[in-house]
Amino acid sequence: MRDIDRIFLQDYCRFGWLSHVLTATALAEGFRTDNSMKRKARNTIARLFTPDALDALGDGHDSFLSRLDKKFYAEAAAWRSVGGPRKDKRIQKVYLARLFAELMSTVEDIGALCWAVQHRNEPNGLFKGYLDSEVRQVGSLFQEVRATETDEAIIQLLQLPTIEAIRERLASEIPSTPLAALEAGHREFPAGLRQAAELYHARSLPGLAIHLSANGRWAPDEGPPLNSAECARVILEASPPGQPKQDQHGIFVRAFNKVKHRFAVVEAIDEMAHAPGNDWAVYSLDILVSQERVDDYVARIAAQSALGYNLAYSILRFNELGLLA
Repeated sequence: MRDIDRIFLQDYCRFGWLSHVLTATALAEGFRTDNSMKRKARNTIARLFTPDALDALGDGHDSFLSRLDKKFYAEAAAWRSVGGPRKDKRIQKVYLARLFAELMSTVEDIGALCWAVQHRNEPNGLFKGYLDSEVRQVGSLFQEVRATETDEAIIQLLQLPTIEAIRERLASEIPSTPLAALEAGHREFPAGLRQAAELYHARSLPGLAIHLSANGRWAPDEGPPLNSAECARVILEASPPGQPKQDQHGIFVRAFNKVKHRFAVVEAIDEMAHAPGNDWAVYSLDILVSQERVDDYVARIAAQSALGYNLAYSILRFNELGLLA
């Protein structure tokens, strides 16, 4: 293994893998119904509508203020008062949508690391492969994972040593060595990677309390409807009625991209879809606003982050033991 790849993996184990876990923890704390973070959020928003804040906008803020619809401005300025359930729910929707995006970002990140491991012997090496990996390469790696039928096939796909090779090498180590944990982590890795691959390419909605709707109406097989107050609605697309796009990406990846690049999360989807003169059907992914959902996302993010740590650590140890091809 080249030195830069080794140093990168060491840094990942000390620092990089923490990114998604800490971000998820902060978002989950912000989501909680009654906490200081929510009060700080309300105060920050409220300060945007104070005279001092408008002064900071420079020339023209008076005309801007005078043109504001009084009803809209009154609602916006009301953030200065004590937050009520409606305001807090909106804050929660933002945190929840961002937490969902963080889950998919974690999955995409582990996919990029696995792709780099798979191609580590190519001229660019592991670090450069990870740095330059593209979404299409991550998607391709996950498709290959989904096509495997055994855990051994996943190990072979990433060109990692077999369990038998690890056991044979460990047999020469002193009994007190912690390297026995290496075998256990190696045995658990394929299942975690397969879960990531299924989530990344999912076209259905497997047990994540997320529903697909069109124009705010539920498809018959997607369970009971939710109203806008109960869910964060991520717009997937606006297309001719009955003609949703045949996108190559999984539905969660599509929603992830809409949150990450556009924050296409709305409350008024019903009004938008049925607006006079509108010819588009508005399709959305609706995420139930609940503490249970938040806890589930955080647990999944932690598990995928641990998977990345386990892989980076294992590669380092395999290299030390002379087990890497």
